[in-house]
Amino acid sequence: MVVATTNCPLCNSNNIRERSKVGAFFKVWRCGECTFAWVDRSDLAKPEAAPSYQDYDYSRALRNAFEQMKPLYVKGLQERMGRTLGDRSLQNCSFLDVGCANGEYLWTAKSIGFGTVAGVEIDASAAKEASVYGEVTDDVCKFAPSTFDVVQIKNVLSNIPDFVDFLSSCLKVLKPDGFLLLDILNQDSLTALLRNNLARDYQKTGRYGPLRPPYVINGFNQVSIKELYRRFGLTPTWISTSYMGTSVVPYAPNFTVKVLGLAGSLLGKGSMLITEAKPITSVSSSNHE
Repeated sequence: MVVATTNCPLCNSNNIRERSKVGAFFKVWRCGECTFAWVDRSDLAKPEAAPSYQDYDYSRALRNAFEQMKPLYVKGLQERMGRTLGDRSLQNCSFLDVGCANGEYLWTAKSIGFGTVAGVEIDASAAKEASVYGEVTDDVCKFAPSTFDVVQIKNVLSNIPDFVDFLSSCLKVLKPDGFLLLDILNQDSLTALLRNNLARDYQKTGRYGPLRPPYVINGFNQVSIKELYRRFGLTPTWISTSYMGTSVVPYAPNFTVKVLGLAGSLLGKGSMLITEAKPITSVSSSNHE
């Protein structure tokens, strides 16, 4: 559901101000309390703003790069399982990838030993390819509550207008002792800051920081991610930034992208927020800032 902007969608504060206008009519707001940034929901309600995720460019980019990047997928997910599940037997664990595209991480999860893998994907052509690795549906609510030890939401939450209800549905299928892997574009990344300061013609570029309406419409940073976790009763166990998105290098890397990416990561301003969390009732783990 798309609603008009009156308060911050994340913390409900009315301490908000308009930051810019992107393209023909998209207003961008930022909260003065939790620092969350977002595209005005009433603008997204216009018929010409309806996004299409069928045969989505992102899915095609992943598909084209997957073979050469398989070792990076494996390395990245193994590292995360070492931090989260530790010495649990993966054969007895289940993995859900929300926004699984063609099933790249379903293949990866099976490769490192998960006994059960499943995905959620609304791009029909991508979902068909992903289904060779496990069950794939177009709605996370079709899975039973408390089913998965790991729920991964990667490059998805920045695209969802009603992200609060969406995340709530995803958390219902997470086991009480499970882990959420939430990766999302960083609105405070070095790349975003340079874009905002050096390329201010948002009308022509159609971008504001990481925002690219009508697709990328939510801007998170480390402050707003922590507020999101607080709202849902989650304990963050890992928050960092990376220009590689945990285990995936840029799909069309060039020298400039690599330099900006590495510099951003060294400064704690990588283009991706890499986060892991668990229900607050679980045994606590040390944070990584």
